Amino acid sequence: MKKMIFAAVAALGMLFGSQFSAKAQVEEGNFIIDPYVGVPTINIWWKNLVDLDQANSGTVGPPIGFGGRLSYMVSDNFGIGIDFNYVKSGYQYTSICYSCGDWDTTSMSYEDVEQEYRFESNVMRIMIRMDYHFVQTENLDVYLGIGAGYKYANRQGYVDGVVDGSVGWSGAAIPVATRAAIGMRYYFIPNLGLNLELGLGGGQIIEGGISVKI
Repeated sequence: MKKMIFAAVAALGMLFGSQFSAKAQVEEGNFIIDPYVGVPTINIWWKNLVDLDQANSGTVGPPIGFGGRLSYMVSDNFGIGIDFNYVKSGYQYTSICYSCGDWDTTSMSYEDVEQEYRFESNVMRIMIRMDYHFVQTENLDVYLGIGAGYKYANRQGYVDGVVDGSVGWSGAAIPVATRAAIGMRYYFIPNLGLNLELGLGGGQIIEGGISVKI
């Protein structure tokens, strides 16, 4: 269903886009810089994936991802550039480790101790981006984007701050990142505005920030 909606939007954009370009907001030779933040991260799903009902439980990392895009307009309607983003996520909790402590000569058994468990995921992506700008007015720039590139992931478990070698792995299972998106920029002055993008893959579903045109 999502693919059908995206395809329909793309078709309408290519069919009617020329009607909205009388006053092009961007044009050949422009550089567009978009620093952005994105939501959601996988932290919103951790409570459904692991038991976080234990003491001092919570997520690791901020509730947003960070990124930036740089695009060069090779024509009035087509840009090419790069898209980089980073997200840190994970979970942590404190649990009782039974018989993990020192030997207690009174009870003739090992002591129970509290231990802090943490799982941390760091994911970075860098992609080549191509954008088709199908609606342009004096203030508005609407585009379709597609990107592909490299994905790096490092996931690691810790017990009391010490790496747990039995948990975690380095490297993405599939080291390829792809993204299909539709986005818009609204310029409230000629060279500065806001950007908002909705996309699938290669980052967060919703990404937004400022937009600088040079």
